Amino acid sequence: GQAIENLNVIRELRKLQPYDEVKNGDLLEAIFKERRRELMGEGHRWYDLVRYNRIRQNNPAFNELLSQGGIYWPISRALISQNKLLKQNSYWN
Repeated sequence: GQAIENLNVIRELRKLQPYDEVKNGDLLEAIFKERRRELMGEGHRWYDLVRYNRIRQNNPAFNELLSQGGIYWPISRALISQNKLLKQNSYWN
């Protein structure tokens, strides 16, 4: 209920019709599509892909990336050489 209300507030600001499951499909899909449009170019897409795939778990390649820790950014080699206490994320070794 609250998710649909929040989605409709945003859709109303963009002069779109309220969310309708028949027209707009699955609620989670509609929310992530709206975020993609609303936050385009702001660097949120990667984090939304991680969130979405943690929830849905329907993409085998992304599931493997999640399970292996490949979603975490590598630590700069320059930083590791400056601080020996830092360890590279296992996926990036």
